[in-house]
Amino acid sequence: MQSNIAFALLTALLIVCTVLGLPERAWLTTLRVIVTSYLVISGVTFAILIETAGLGDFTFLVPMSSKVLHFVVPVYAILDYLLLPGRRRLRLRVSLWALLYPFAYAILTSVRGRALNWYPYVFFDPEWVGSYVGVVAYSALLACALVAVAALLSLASRLPVFRAATAA
Repeated sequence: MQSNIAFALLTALLIVCTVLGLPERAWLTTLRVIVTSYLVISGVTFAILIETAGLGDFTFLVPMSSKVLHFVVPVYAILDYLLLPGRRRLRLRVSLWALLYPFAYAILTSVRGRALNWYPYVFFDPEWVGSYVGVVAYSALLACALVAVAALLSLASRLPVFRAATAA
């Protein structure tokens, strides 16, 4: 949900910049990479949770709103980033900025989850994944995937084929 809210705010900002005729600055392209990466990772994670939900003793019904938020919006965000004009060339290291919010969120969620004995996702629950080592392992896996997606999007800003598409 948070990544979709961030995408809505970012899209509104991009629309305002476009209407005012302002060029996209590198910091805004960096935000596009970060938010798009969050959307992709949350969509893939959601898909994995749906796929593995049948393995447990519960039913996981997916409403249409969740399908749109986790599958349609990430695809749109990728297409928006790759095909619409305005992207700036980015350095690969900007992909590491994508870790700031998830790192803070993971700490807050762990502290809050321990206090309330409730976690928003099973991979944050040490009882569900076996221990805090399991939580760290899942978090590290998600962090690596997030950096990989952000790095690919950052690299895409340098590819001639996408640069030509944005110039057209």
